[in-house]
Amino acid sequence: MAFIGLVGENSLEYIELLLEIWKEGDCAVLIDYRTPIFSIINMLKEYSTKKCYIDKKLIKSNEIDNIDISFIKYDSNCNDVLLVPKYIYSLFAPNYNNNPAVVIFSSGTTGSYKGIIMSHNAINLNADMIINKMGLKQNDSLYIIKKFSHSSTLVGELLVSLKTNIKLYIGPLILPPRIILKNIELYKISVMCINPSILKLFILECSKKKYSLYNLSKIFSSGDKLYLNDIVKIEELLPNIKLFNMYGLTEAGPRVTMQDITHCTKTSVGIPLEGVEIKIICNNKISCGYYTHGEVYVKTPCYALNYNYKENNEEIWIRTGDIGYVDENNELYIVNRLDDVILLNSHKIYPYFIENKMLELFRIDDCVILKCYNKLKDKYIICCAYTGEKMNELHIKNILKDYLIDYEIPTLYFHFIEIPKNSNGKTDRKKIRKHIESMMNFHIQK
Repeated sequence: MAFIGLVGENSLEYIELLLEIWKEGDCAVLIDYRTPIFSIINMLKEYSTKKCYIDKKLIKSNEIDNIDISFIKYDSNCNDVLLVPKYIYSLFAPNYNNNPAVVIFSSGTTGSYKGIIMSHNAINLNADMIINKMGLKQNDSLYIIKKFSHSSTLVGELLVSLKTNIKLYIGPLILPPRIILKNIELYKISVMCINPSILKLFILECSKKKYSLYNLSKIFSSGDKLYLNDIVKIEELLPNIKLFNMYGLTEAGPRVTMQDITHCTKTSVGIPLEGVEIKIICNNKISCGYYTHGEVYVKTPCYALNYNYKENNEEIWIRTGDIGYVDENNELYIVNRLDDVILLNSHKIYPYFIENKMLELFRIDDCVILKCYNKLKDKYIICCAYTGEKMNELHIKNILKDYLIDYEIPTLYFHFIEIPKNSNGKTDRKKIRKHIESMMNFHIQK
């Protein structure tokens, strides 16, 4: 078994190469095509990779001189929306052995990347679990607009399509929302898997123009927090479409929980997939009761091969780093990332709660609550970055007094044209914080 690199945009050629790597019994090292070439080389070296397939548009010959890795360039068509032909489905063979299948690079909390090795059993079993929840029909069609190198796309969309034999469309990844919505119309797409950032863009576009999305029946959302305000807007704009929220992490297969018809309380992320267990651990290291906030732990048969797990009596529980709770119906609610919870003057502040309230009360499109260092006053304060209609700061504070505790009300508000996102579509809180702090310091220096 060898580790074989694969770098490129979504294309038929990419899928064929991936399936060929698996057919040969090797493990595919999947790297985001936007990664700089020297970072790609370092990632490949981490797994002693000697061969890497790479889209020829992404590399120059002088960049790989004197490199002990054989880069095999391939042509790809990723300029148009394409229906995946049936012969590609025939190349796929379900595999449930425990040999390494893929290395997925997931961004860590430090900003560095960690390679997560998933077995064939883990990704195939997780795809089966997802299929059981999605309720797909043979005449369904799915349109992928996220990169294959992301675990959620690979397992929850590509493998799901190959296993169920439904129509699968792929196309360019960087498109305006109006073009994506036009494609959904044109190709009669019935199922979409998107992240909340793209969902927000859909909402803005659909509020400006009416689209004929008569075939679209289900949207599955994952990858970041889904706000109540966005759920309500989707229901108003597209009442015939059912929105299902999901939750997971790469080292867990990746999917952990999903909403379905009977378990879809608006802000929950659903119930555990079959074979998956969830527990909420409080500060005293014991399991929490219903509605009590604590850290989310996951036990799943789809865990990564190289992850550092805490084993107890042969049970493997993954510490997610997310704060959440469960209700009496076993639905999971994610409150915040543990790293994002703000401690200020001995108070614990949950940004997600304040962000939801901001979106509910004001005519804004997006917002982020975070702790920033105010150099002028030599102290940390709560700041709000938001997009949409520009607002009067005093007016905001006066309204928030009726809904938030004093220490939860942001001190400063910054209007952004666009909220920065990372390569996976998640809010880039570090970039926002750095920008806000530089703006405050700039005023001090002036």
